[in-house]
Amino acid sequence: FGRKLVMLIGLALFSIGWMLLCMDISSMETAIVGRLKTGVACGVMSIACPTYIGEVTTVDVRGFFGAGFQFMGELKIF
Repeated sequence: FGRKLVMLIGLALFSIGWMLLCMDISSMETAIVGRLKTGVACGVMSIACPTYIGEVTTVDVRGFFGAGFQFMGELKIF
């Protein structure tokens, strides 16, 4: 698959997972499936996005955007 298609699949998984999480908070099974889908989407996006950034940016700004993606990922921890 191409990187764009993989990122669109990840976006769909995020959307479905969050819809499941917001839909029914009383069902533990729905919450587990929603968390599973968002977790898989997070893993897919954490691989596909930096690869896509590396492919589409020019050489002179590639490091900036690659480091920016990593920095924003670390910033969300705090």
